[in-house]
Amino acid sequence: MLTKPEIEALINELLAANRSPGYGITVRNVASDPPTIDVDLRFLSGRTYCCAEPGCHLPSDLSRLPLLVGFTIRWHCIVEDGAQLKCLEDLGLPLDGDGYDYEFATVGST
Repeated sequence: MLTKPEIEALINELLAANRSPGYGITVRNVASDPPTIDVDLRFLSGRTYCCAEPGCHLPSDLSRLPLLVGFTIRWHCIVEDGAQLKCLEDLGLPLDGDGYDYEFATVGST
């Protein structure tokens, strides 16, 4: 099984393709039964993102991470206070809103 640092490196490489200003990524836990990876994903204060929607930033499947196929990735997404979201500005709201968090899962097939 891959180590936490190896999984973190794979996720960093995958999300780097998003052309975002970068995320804070921490693999919190890896379990083999059931095969699950828990990840903290931070939208960082002072950086500008198009939005913080999982469908825009996170994979819907693990096809681009073949070493993790069969795992479920449970994303704990944290939008930090001061992270700037362009979608808010499009709605006539201030670019940086209050922080919030949400959960999302990418389920890998076997």
